[in-house]
Amino acid sequence: MKDHHRLVIVSDVHLGAERRPWLRKLGVTPEQWDAPFQEAARWSIENEADAFIVAGDLFDQRRPTPLDYMRARQVLGNHATAGIVVAGNHDIGVTGDVDALWAEQYTIRGRPRVESQWGIQLVGLPWPRPSDWELPEGTIEDDITLTRSAVFNRLEDLAANLDPERPAILVGHCMVAYGGYLQSGYPAFTEPDGPGLMLGKDVVLPYTALTDLPNIGGVFLGHVHNPSQPGYVGSTQPTDWGEAGQAKSFTVVDITRCDGTAAELHENHGPVGSDCCVNGWAYETRKIPYTTSLKLLALEGEFIPPFEITTDWWDQIDFHSGDAKYDGIRSTVTVKEGDNLPIEDVRNELLEYADYVEVIVEREVKRAARVETAEPLAHMSAADALDVWLEQRGTNENDLAPVREAFGKIVESS
Repeated sequence: MKDHHRLVIVSDVHLGAERRPWLRKLGVTPEQWDAPFQEAARWSIENEADAFIVAGDLFDQRRPTPLDYMRARQVLGNHATAGIVVAGNHDIGVTGDVDALWAEQYTIRGRPRVESQWGIQLVGLPWPRPSDWELPEGTIEDDITLTRSAVFNRLEDLAANLDPERPAILVGHCMVAYGGYLQSGYPAFTEPDGPGLMLGKDVVLPYTALTDLPNIGGVFLGHVHNPSQPGYVGSTQPTDWGEAGQAKSFTVVDITRCDGTAAELHENHGPVGSDCCVNGWAYETRKIPYTTSLKLLALEGEFIPPFEITTDWWDQIDFHSGDAKYDGIRSTVTVKEGDNLPIEDVRNELLEYADYVEVIVEREVKRAARVETAEPLAHMSAADALDVWLEQRGTNENDLAPVREAFGKIVESS
């Protein structure tokens, strides 16, 4: 049995996402989109990883094009070891009748199962779906609750029966709640620590229940694209402007025999950090930033005439990047009523730093404030309701008489 194992985990590759309209505007090619995925695969081969794992959403659509399949094969098929793909929600349909993944040994779909290869034990958790379980008829809420319980019952059984002499990790694709816990065998949630039970009508799992599974040395998840979220690997590329500025990365897990002491962990793997030792195996996790992910910048500011934007957004631009331009900049500018933003001037300035610039104008609109009264306005006379309104709006004393006069004429004529 080997004394050292190395795993490389990527997630949310979304092959084919470059066809999304906003990415087409940026002129993103399939080669550009696939670059981080290929970068992680090359690192895995060059650094002699035992396994290359995709934690869900290999494809962007459940019906990939033939080209999308070829792109996936190019990366996974050329890998030194067969890649493992855990099914994500973009890979499989809601009821199981539409499935983007191929039927091969190293594709984990349906119910959770253990894949034992290369001396490691991988507990695969595909995107949880009620259709993968035999459930009694009920509401959507019933389906979600029963599915969550069925998933954890199976995970607990799989984890309890793992070989303690061999290292083990869990790789899944799911939404988690960080305030989750298990109560009497059933997952429950505390708010506001995590997403609600019915958020998106998805099966939400308590994160601590995953990390508390026995014999597991690490939990690595797909679905949330931000790699700074606990447990999540993160996407290879930004799939919308909300991900602009995120430092995308892939995850490397080194597993080495140890006696469980912090000193040995420090000596063999550097600072202990969040790494751990389980059943005599030390798990060192590190994130390696991609060098080929799209570089996007999202800016927000308020326009003040004649030409000033009151924000620190200019400070966010990397003026020292040399020839390394942004792939795209999206600037959202708030403009007060009556002012006109010179859009082309803003765009032309930003084009110095990006190949694509999008300027969005949001105009301030004055909206009537809510009037708080003990007696509803509808129960008051028109004159009294106007007085309450004027008082709570802080109307200037010089304007009161003209407003009341104009309002009286409107009431008389109606």
